[in-house]
Amino acid sequence: MRCIFGRWLRQPEVIARTLADRQDVPDWLLDLEYINWHGMYKDLSFIPQGIIDRTILIDDRVEYIHPDQKERWLNISGYEYPYPDDDRKLDRFIEKLSQINRSQNNRSS
Repeated sequence: MRCIFGRWLRQPEVIARTLADRQDVPDWLLDLEYINWHGMYKDLSFIPQGIIDRTILIDDRVEYIHPDQKERWLNISGYEYPYPDDDRKLDRFIEKLSQINRSQNNRSS
């Protein structure tokens, strides 16, 4: 799994480690590959050896999505302070991704 972050975020791996050490995020966050982007859009072509047709871009801000790649975008609601303890949006979103993955696997079989 790869994760694209803006150039404004420095050392995302350090942030992920800190959050995991505090048990604020699941451990799999440490396994993500972090990819920096520049310019106006989170362009999927920034992903080395990435296949755009097999890539999903998850973001809460449509204005950062490349106009030619909006069909690859899944909107997720923002996670903003205060962070409720009972927030399960990410869990529901992961289930949605699992359904998409199962659907794609069924089509390629």
